[in-house]
Amino acid sequence: MSALISIIVPVYKTEPYLRKCLESIVSQTYKNMEIILVNDGSPDNCGEICDKYASIDSRIKVIHQKNGGLSAARNAGLRIASGEYIGFVDSDDWIENDMFETLYLGALKYGADIAICGYFYEDCAKYKEVKEEHTVLLDCKDALHHLILDKTFTNHVWNKLFKNKLFEGVYFPEGRIFEDIATTYKLFEKTDKVVYLNSCKYYYRQREDSIVGSGTMHGAADKCIMMCNRYMDLMEKYPEEKDIFLAGFYAALADFGYVVSKQRENYFRAYKNDLGQLIDFAIKNKRAVWKCSFIGRARKLNYMLFLQGGRLAFVGIRFFVLISKLKKILSSVYKPDNNSN
Repeated sequence: MSALISIIVPVYKTEPYLRKCLESIVSQTYKNMEIILVNDGSPDNCGEICDKYASIDSRIKVIHQKNGGLSAARNAGLRIASGEYIGFVDSDDWIENDMFETLYLGALKYGADIAICGYFYEDCAKYKEVKEEHTVLLDCKDALHHLILDKTFTNHVWNKLFKNKLFEGVYFPEGRIFEDIATTYKLFEKTDKVVYLNSCKYYYRQREDSIVGSGTMHGAADKCIMMCNRYMDLMEKYPEEKDIFLAGFYAALADFGYVVSKQRENYFRAYKNDLGQLIDFAIKNKRAVWKCSFIGRARKLNYMLFLQGGRLAFVGIRFFVLISKLKKILSSVYKPDNNSN
């Protein structure tokens, strides 16, 4: 018999998208599944929708709990998951009907503890592909290297199938945003093999009103904290990857600096209260940022200006970000004619 797959779906304020998400899961070509819907105190009709689907599909289990955030919802699902494999789907996204069959067969074929597929992400009402050119089989160290680069191997858990045993002692950090950064690398560390399948099966919807999409101070600060903690955790084990580990922190702090720069009052209090001792860590490592080849010049400038901490520096950050945005807009509008003389 095929192995049981537990699919965990956190649900919160996604009523306009939830039915499409659930339809894409219950219609999977892979049938041996338990589908765990965690209604995380959603104030709309999501809870009722979950219960209705559970009444017509015996594979569905519903948990109703007080709102605790995405990590708390995923952890609630993990506590009751009984499958040999674990998968995740966000309730505002949807998947191809053969996604979990593809991942499962890929994991079996290559003897991998984690199978990954490519995904489509929403950009200006269109969906663009993110995937590797070829199927890739990697050992633990090489897979971690690609994960930390966070390009096609992203930290997201939703386009992956995990062996359940990897989650022993591993949970998502509750009360934090960008929780995948703090979790996925721990799962990769416990694997022997990871396979990346060169096919896109997941549709990722980036909403402006989502926690990640809203660009809040809290979210940007959490990302810095996650990146720094990951660096501290992995540095001694993989010292040759120092630049890549630090690059994630550099980029996150530069982006946080831009969020802070948009606050018209209490510049210093805003970021020092949110980051505390991480600022000292950033200052100690600021010389290395210019040598790092994994982040661009604009973020390097933001990083250095942010550490100056003055109002004029924050104006400079906003200026450089504006210039960067204008360059992107102009490059997308003006495309040179390669056939011209």
